[in-house]
Amino acid sequence: MIAVPVLAQSFGFVNPAIAAAAGAAALVPIVVHLLNRRRHKRVVWAAMVFLLAATRQSRRRLFVEQWLLLALRVVLIGLGVAAAGRPFLSSSGGVAGERVRARRVFVLDDSLSMQTRGAGGKTRFEAALERIRQLLPGFGEDDVFNLVMTSAGTRTPSREAFGASAFEDHLRQAHPTHLAADWEAALSAARELTAETSILKANTTVYVVSDFARADWETAEVGGRAMNEARRLAAEVDLALIKAAEPGMSNVAVRRLTVLTPLTATGFPTRIEAEVVNHGVRAVRDVSVHVTDRERRLLTFEFESVSAGGSASQDGFITFREAGTHGLRAELAGAVDAALAADDRAYVSVEVLQRAPVLLVEGEPGANPMDGHAGYVQKALSPADESSVGSGVFEAKVIGDSELAAESLRDYAVVVLCNVGRLPEREWRRLGEYVGEGGGLLVFGGDQVSVEHYNRQGAGSEPALLPGTLGEAVRPSGGEGEWTTMTLAEPVHPLVAEFASLRDSGLFSARVERYLPITSTTPESRVVLKYMTGDPALVVRSVGRGTSAMFTTSANMEWTNFPAKGDFVSVVVEAVSMLCGRPGSHRTVETGSPIVEPIRPQDVDLPVRLTSPSGGTLSGSVAQGSDGSLTFRAGPAADPGIYRFQSGERTLDFAVNVPAQESDPGVTETAVVAGRVGGSARVLEDEAESGAEPGRMAQATELNLTVLLIVLGLLLVEPILAGAASGSRDGAASE
Repeated sequence: MIAVPVLAQSFGFVNPAIAAAAGAAALVPIVVHLLNRRRHKRVVWAAMVFLLAATRQSRRRLFVEQWLLLALRVVLIGLGVAAAGRPFLSSSGGVAGERVRARRVFVLDDSLSMQTRGAGGKTRFEAALERIRQLLPGFGEDDVFNLVMTSAGTRTPSREAFGASAFEDHLRQAHPTHLAADWEAALSAARELTAETSILKANTTVYVVSDFARADWETAEVGGRAMNEARRLAAEVDLALIKAAEPGMSNVAVRRLTVLTPLTATGFPTRIEAEVVNHGVRAVRDVSVHVTDRERRLLTFEFESVSAGGSASQDGFITFREAGTHGLRAELAGAVDAALAADDRAYVSVEVLQRAPVLLVEGEPGANPMDGHAGYVQKALSPADESSVGSGVFEAKVIGDSELAAESLRDYAVVVLCNVGRLPEREWRRLGEYVGEGGGLLVFGGDQVSVEHYNRQGAGSEPALLPGTLGEAVRPSGGEGEWTTMTLAEPVHPLVAEFASLRDSGLFSARVERYLPITSTTPESRVVLKYMTGDPALVVRSVGRGTSAMFTTSANMEWTNFPAKGDFVSVVVEAVSMLCGRPGSHRTVETGSPIVEPIRPQDVDLPVRLTSPSGGTLSGSVAQGSDGSLTFRAGPAADPGIYRFQSGERTLDFAVNVPAQESDPGVTETAVVAGRVGGSARVLEDEAESGAEPGRMAQATELNLTVLLIVLGLLLVEPILAGAASGSRDGAASE
C-alpha cells in the first residue's frame, strides 16, 4: 500500500503497481483505434465522392457514437485491471463496499523489567494485561488480532492470527520472562505482520504495551535501533503507545559476582568481588550480600551505604578444597528495597584446578634442565620453596621441539616456546587453532629463533598468532658489554600492576644485553613491558578466545640476568596465569544465551544431561566441528540460576544471570517516545482514551465488489453501443 500517513488517506490502492498497470492497459483501445485509422488510405474517385456527400448529414452523430464507444472500452479495461489492484476509500468518503475488518497487532513487553512491582503490589506485566483488556470490548468480533512478545528469546514471532475470544485466551497464558527485550526484532516482526494484504494497512493499528524502560529507549545503541524500527512502523500504520509502569520506582540489585584471580587452584586463595547497584533516589544502608556454594555460605559482604543511583563493590578471598566447577551465588540479605526480586542474586561459575598443566618446549636442550632455557621457566612455575608464588599451582612438563607433534595441546592450559628455532607448518597451524579456542601461548626469544621463519609462520598467518613481526637480535647500543633495563609500558595491566609501586624490584634492575626487536602489527597487541631503549620487552595479543605473548629476550642467562632475580618468578607466574584465560569462563552467561560445552574425546559415547535450577531437564544436541571436535549445545537458558551438566562422572556448574540493564526501573515518558518516533505515533494514556479507541481509528473500505459490478454493467452496455454504432455506419453507407 502507498506509504502515507494513515489518517490523511482518502483513496488509494493496496497494490499500487497493479493499479499503474491498469492505467497502461486502458490505453490499449486508443492504440488499436489509431492503428486502424492508419490502415486506411484516402483515394478520391467518383463513386466515393457520391458516398461522402450522402454521409455528411450523419457525420456528427457517428463521431459521437464512435468516441463514446472508445471511451467505454477504455474505462472497461481500466476498471477491470484496477480491481486487481484492490482500490479502497476511507470511511469519510461514504462509499458502500465490503464489510470492514481491522487488524490489531499487540507488541507486548515480556522482558524482566516487567516483573517490577509497584506500590500496590501489582507487577508491570499485570498492569499491561489490564490495559489490553480495557480495549478489547470495543473491538469487532471480526477483527484479527496478533501478539508479538519482545523478549530476546522470541526472535521468531508467531504469525498466528486470533479472533477476539481466542486472543483473550492467549493473553491468559502470557507471562513475563527473565530475558532482555529485543525491540528491534519485535517491531520488525510487527511490521511484517502489517504487510500481509488480507487487511488494509489503513485498518491496522499496532499497540506497543510496555514500561518503556530507560535502558531500552534512551541508550545510543539499543535505543537507537528500536527508535528507527518504530519510525518505519509509524510511517506505514497507526501506532499507539501504552505505558504500564509507575514512575519513581526504586530497586537494589546484585549487579555481578566476579572472580578476580586469573587462575584458581585448590588450596590457594581466590579473590571474589560482588557489586551492588542502587537504582533509587535515596541511599540505602546496611546491605548484606551472602556468597554461597551449593547452599554452603563462604563469605559475607557488608555494605555500610550505597548512594542513590550509584554502586559499591567489595572483594574477599575464598579457598577451595575440591577441584572441579563451583557454582557460586551472591544474594541480597535483609530488608532491602528491591522492587524486582530476580536481580537480588548474581551467579558465577568457577573452575578450580588441582594443578594447571603447562607444556614447555625446549629449543636448545642441555645435559640438565638448567643448561637450556625451559628449565628456568619450569623452576619458576614449580619452585622448591613451597611458599613461593607459583608453588603447587602449575604442573610443568618439558619436551623437545621435535616431540611437540605427539602432544595433545588441549590437555594443557598454556604452551611455552623457549628458544625454539623452527616448527613445521602443521604445528604452527595446531598452535593457532589451540590459542583461538582459548589456549595460551608464551614465546621466549633466543639465539636459535629464526626471525624469517617466525615472521612467515607466526606473524604472517591469518589470524596472526604472534603479537608482531620480529627483527634480528640487537644489543642496546650495538657494542659488546652494553645493556639496558626494563620499565612498565602499561602500569595498570594486571600482569604487571603489582610492580607499579615497587620501584626497587628486580624487574627494573635486571640487565638485558640482547633482545629481538618486535613491531606490533595489529590493534589487539598491547606492550606491557618495554626496554629503556623504547623497544617492547613483553607484548600480549588476543587471538580468538585465547591469548599469545612474546618475551623478546631469553628465558635463561644468555641474554639477560633477569632469571636470577626473584621477580622473574612473579612475572612468569603472572604471565602464565593470565594466559590460562580463566578456564571455564564460558560457563557464566546471561539468560537468552545458549549453554555450550566441548565434549572430551573420552566422553563421546557417554550420555549428556543438563538440569535447570528448577530441576527440569533441558534438551540439547551434540554437533561436530570442521576439525572433528564435538560440542554440546542447549538452550537458550530462560531462567537464572545454576545449571548442572553431567556426562558420566563429570559434573559441571553453569551460572546464568539476568541481564544487568533490566534492573533499572527508570522509564521513558511515552509522550517523549511518541515525539521522537513521529509519524502516526500517539499515546493512549488512560481508560477514557482506551474506551474511545475503537471509534477513533480510520476505517477504509475496499471497492473491489463495487468496481466489479460497474465492470459487469459496462460489459452489458458495450455490445449494445457497439451494435448501434455499427448500424449507424451501415445506414449511412446505404444512403
